[in-house]
Amino acid sequence: MKKNSIVQILFYGFLVSLVLKSCPVRSQESSEFSYDGNSDKGPQHWGDLKPEWSSCKTGTTQSAINFDDAQVKVNPGLQALNVAYKTSLAILTKKGTHNLMLEPQLQAIASGNEEIVVGPYNPANINIDTGSYYRCTGSLTTPPCTENVVWTVIKKVSTATEAQVNLLRLAILPEPVGNARPLQALNGREVELYQP
Repeated sequence: MKKNSIVQILFYGFLVSLVLKSCPVRSQESSEFSYDGNSDKGPQHWGDLKPEWSSCKTGTTQSAINFDDAQVKVNPGLQALNVAYKTSLAILTKKGTHNLMLEPQLQAIASGNEEIVVGPYNPANINIDTGSYYRCTGSLTTPPCTENVVWTVIKKVSTATEAQVNLLRLAILPEPVGNARPLQALNGREVELYQP
C-alpha cells in the first residue's frame, strides 16, 4: 500500500512538472517595443518589428493626436456622458512595486503586526467632470496600433501634485522618462466636441 502511494505521488509530480515546463516564461527585463526614439524598437520602427504591427506605420487614423480647439467641430448630436461603475474581480499587479491605490492604507500601517480594515474602494468616488469631451476615431497607442478605436477624452484637464506624478513614474518603471507615443497626423479626421 505504501509503495502505491509513493508511485502515485511520483507520477503526479511528474505530470505537474510537465505542465509547468510547457508554460511559457516571459522576461520582465526585455520588451518587444520601446518608447525610446533612439532605439531600434522605438515608435518610428514599430511597424517594421512584426508584420502584424504594420498599422503602426501604414495606418491613417493613428493615435495619439493633439486636440486643438481651432480644428474641433462642436457636435450637438453627442450625448452627455454617464459614468457607470460596476465592480468586477480583477488583479492588476506589477511585480516589485506596490499598488498606488493602496498608498493611503499602506502609510496608515504603523507596524507589520497590526491589522487594519481598509474597506472597499469605489472608483465612482473619483470626481470626474463629465461635462465637455472630445470624440474621435483613432488607434491603440501601442503595437499592434489597431485602428477603429473610438476615443472619448474629457476636456477638463485634471491636476496632480509633483509627489503624485513621481509616484506614477515609479509605477511605470523601467521607462519612467517617456511612455507615450509621439503625436500622429490627423489625416483629415474630424475631432468632435460635446458641450452641454
